[in-house]
Amino acid sequence: MTSDVSISPDGNTLAWNDRSGPESRVVMFDLQARRYKRYLRIDPVAKFRSITWVDNETALVTISFTRDLGAHVVNWSGHDVRDWEFFRTIAADTTNTPGRILLMLDDRRKGITGSDLVAWRTSKPKTVLMATLDIDFRWESQTPPAYSLFEVDTVTGKGRLLQRGHTLHPAVDCRRGRRARRAQRMELHHARIRGASSFRFELARYLSPRR
Repeated sequence: MTSDVSISPDGNTLAWNDRSGPESRVVMFDLQARRYKRYLRIDPVAKFRSITWVDNETALVTISFTRDLGAHVVNWSGHDVRDWEFFRTIAADTTNTPGRILLMLDDRRKGITGSDLVAWRTSKPKTVLMATLDIDFRWESQTPPAYSLFEVDTVTGKGRLLQRGHTLHPAVDCRRGRRARRAQRMELHHARIRGASSFRFELARYLSPRR
């Protein structure tokens, strides 16, 4: 079964999710040469979510996986759950170079459930813009978490902070009840909206035409 077909900017390479076998995989096919260029296996514990092209050589594959964070996290989110869905975006080339998880391999972000792909065809080659919660989990840290914008290198997967967005208040103590936890979730939602709005100047610079 085939789904989520995406074509490269030059119109020469197709990529899609192939679920015809026992495992899901991403297939890349050269239309001009009429040959398969690459098969990218999706781990059986992961779920394929989407695919889009950065340029003619690199596609971004988004996957998710469920993690059991243990009984101690129940009610952190206001829901009686301990299973959380984590989303990650992988840069995959048409060659057989290893895929790179973008931005979220940093130790400070391993516990963050996901990130937003803000812009993927920018004026800077091999560069995308992503946004996620910038947080320092060290006990002694005095830096409040903030929904922030990052420049991400698709070759290395590493990100560089461009702009810190709206700052969230310190985490609400779970013992304060469901109403407080719902307020915290709403605060994060509005922080994403306000943060995205404040990124407009950086976006204008990165989305100008390539020279």
